[in-house]
Amino acid sequence: MNLSIKYSTLYFIVDLIIFLTVYLSSAKSLYLGSLLLLIYIFYFIIFKHVNFKDFKPYLVFIFEFFILIFLGIISLNSSNTHDILRDAIYFIYPLLCIIYGSLFFKKMSIQKIFNLIIFSGIFVSITPLLSFVRNPMLFQDSLREIRIDNGNGYIASIIALIILLLIYNPFKIKKVTNFFSIFVLLCALLLSFSRTSYIVGILGLFFFYFVSKNKIKNLNTIFILLIFSTFALSFVPKEIINDFTIKILNGVNEVKGSQLWDWQSINENWRGYENFKAVQLFKNSSIFNKIFGFGLGSYLPIDLEILLSGKYYSAIPLLHNEYFTVLLKTGIVGLMLNIVIHIQLLYKSYKIKDHYAKWFAIFLTIVLSFEGVIVRGVFNPEAGLFCLSLLGGLISIDHDERKNDVRIE
Repeated sequence: MNLSIKYSTLYFIVDLIIFLTVYLSSAKSLYLGSLLLLIYIFYFIIFKHVNFKDFKPYLVFIFEFFILIFLGIISLNSSNTHDILRDAIYFIYPLLCIIYGSLFFKKMSIQKIFNLIIFSGIFVSITPLLSFVRNPMLFQDSLREIRIDNGNGYIASIIALIILLLIYNPFKIKKVTNFFSIFVLLCALLLSFSRTSYIVGILGLFFFYFVSKNKIKNLNTIFILLIFSTFALSFVPKEIINDFTIKILNGVNEVKGSQLWDWQSINENWRGYENFKAVQLFKNSSIFNKIFGFGLGSYLPIDLEILLSGKYYSAIPLLHNEYFTVLLKTGIVGLMLNIVIHIQLLYKSYKIKDHYAKWFAIFLTIVLSFEGVIVRGVFNPEAGLFCLSLLGGLISIDHDERKNDVRIE
């Protein structure tokens, strides 16, 4: 191994450690993640002498997210500093993710980015799998207890698996490494028992099948994967599979909600109940609140008491639904702006010149828009950081390449 390869490997390991540190810290705590993102951004600005012209592709996002915060301030009706600060961080977090990604991935090739995602996915997938290896009796627990013990998976595992199978595989020659990587990623996805993860995984498989140039090979890959997944899940106790099947079938009702609520239906359809209460509050609010929302620090009354983090609450500060949360805090104006942000991410992704980077960015944008309905989308500490930082990096790389093309001409 020559010296240049050694240095290249060392730099990759350092980048991997940095990315995993920020990613896992954000997944654990939005506040810790935001702090690390700020530190990283200021480090680049102060010590790397970042040219502020490099932020040109993101000026519109900077403007829009600050407008969201401004809307939350003009409709402010809370005097609790902690609640106001929480929401301000919540609203600025996606912007920090985008800027961080634009700085972190700026000088990387698309192959290096894919490698970084693959190794990150493998790393975060091993930990939950070890829980089942150390204690196979976990399968005797209920579905709820398994998810409490092992979480509901990481989006890095899903995206890494999709890349390996359909986009870019650095382990083609190393068959053992290739099998181990796919096995670990797939097992982590299956054992997460997360409806969102399953949907994102299936969506990714068929999305990249349709945009790929080698459809026959990819169709065979998808077919084999689905057969193996079905076979693997056949070893999971029937009680867990039945509970999970019921949750999948109840997914639509859980999101859309119902007009008839009792304690059982609220427990089974909590996301739907949140949305229902948000719509009711919006309908009964003043014209001003309809247009500008209830401001930063506002809570959604839920007409019951729920135990959260050891305390009982009769109102909640954040909903699972990204769009209803924005509507609550910033009204119709903020919701329209929030939708525009998603559209602009999609547009900037579509304008990327590189074929694989373009469709990969479009897929990430679609995932964020979908997850906005279920798990807070761009405001999700884990998935938001992962997808938005990658989008920031891919858009930045494309912007630099276009500038270089202009200079050459």
